[in-house]
Amino acid sequence: MKTEKLYFEDGMSDVCSELENYLFNAKCDGLTEIELIEAIPDKQTKSHIWCTEKCNAVHRSECRKSQCSYFASTVGRVCDFRGQLYVKGEKVKFQVPEK
Repeated sequence: MKTEKLYFEDGMSDVCSELENYLFNAKCDGLTEIELIEAIPDKQTKSHIWCTEKCNAVHRSECRKSQCSYFASTVGRVCDFRGQLYVKGEKVKFQVPEK
């Protein structure tokens, strides 16, 4: 399964998303070009993980059933909301399609 490349909207963004989401919003806003920042998987940080339910980075030790009221697991001990942390990469420009 290939995962889509993710981007940050700007340097202040904590949440990254797929390109299609930004292109849709830009088209709705009447823009012809947008600049985004590449999201690169963070392979250095071991102490924190991304919680997709809280939309925030949390300490790895907090991601346990006994520590988190949001904890949900369908396949064992790993929470379904545990996600990947990303760091900001290079800025990239995209043309917004007309149709």
